[in-house]
Amino acid sequence: MEPKELVQRQIDESQTHLERHQMLHRHLDELFADFILHNNGRTTNTILDLITWSSKQTKMDGAREYAELFKTGQYGKLYLASGSHARGLTFRIQILPEGEKAISNGVGNTCVNNNAVEVYGVISGQRGWTECYGWLHEGQWQKDFENLVQYAKKSRQDLENEIIQRKNKRKQMEKKEQDKLLAAYN
Repeated sequence: MEPKELVQRQIDESQTHLERHQMLHRHLDELFADFILHNNGRTTNTILDLITWSSKQTKMDGAREYAELFKTGQYGKLYLASGSHARGLTFRIQILPEGEKAISNGVGNTCVNNNAVEVYGVISGQRGWTECYGWLHEGQWQKDFENLVQYAKKSRQDLENEIIQRKNKRKQMEKKEQDKLLAAYN
């Protein structure tokens, strides 16, 4: 290889490495922010806590997103059961007859109503280890649930935006106070 080609190759590899490094930092920043958010703003966790949490987020395909959005309970004719076990989060949906009140069976468990029909739950894998979640039956409840998901996501985003606005306002106030103190110094 000619010296010019060698130098150009090194420059290209260096640039590619820098771009990858920057991309990894952006993803790591996003991961840290998500981790802190899911730990109620607590930042005293260890790197091992982050790694463990991150690994758990990739398990239980089809359950994690919904289990994080909803608490176990009745939402109209839908009963949502958000739970967890050693391998990750779980999520199941039952439909109830019009006007029927769910009989709870504890947090994370499906209701015990005789007429309840499970429509979303484990579709494959071994329960407690490798389960995947999805629709067991198709129908209008899918659209109703999707509307709930969109509402919950918007509510969460609105709350996150409000928190950011409060933090920014607090920082602005602190900066004003700091500037005032600095300006008053003689």
